[in-house]
Amino acid sequence: MTEHLPRTTVVEVLVVKALQVDEPEWCMGHGEDGAHFKADILHRGPDVTLTYDGREVSVASLVQAPYSQQSSTLPGIAVSLLAQTLDPAGARAFADALTAHAQQLHDLADELAVLLARGGQ
Repeated sequence: MTEHLPRTTVVEVLVVKALQVDEPEWCMGHGEDGAHFKADILHRGPDVTLTYDGREVSVASLVQAPYSQQSSTLPGIAVSLLAQTLDPAGARAFADALTAHAQQLHDLADELAVLLARGGQ
C-alpha cells in the first residue's frame, strides 16, 4: 500500500502591515504617499519652487529612498525639470549648466537687440 503525501505549492501573497521606519529631520511626512512596498518609501523635504515671471519653472527638494532597489539609497536632490535625483556633484554640475544656459540666453538677447535696432532685419 502506498502512502499519499499531501501536495504543496507556494502561493505569493501580499501582507499589509504598518512598518515603522526612521525618518530624517528634514522629511515633511508621508501621509498618503502610496508606498505599497518597503522599496517604495520616499522621504521628501520641503519643495523649493523655481519661478520666473510668476510661472513655475521647476521644483527641487531633498529626497531619500532608503530601501530602493533601483537607485541610490543615499539622500539626493530631486529636480522636476530633469525628472531625476542628483547627488551633490550632479546638482552642482546642473547648476553650472544652467549658468551656461543663462549666458546663451544673454547672448541671444544681445543678438535680438541688434536685430531690433536694425528694424528687425
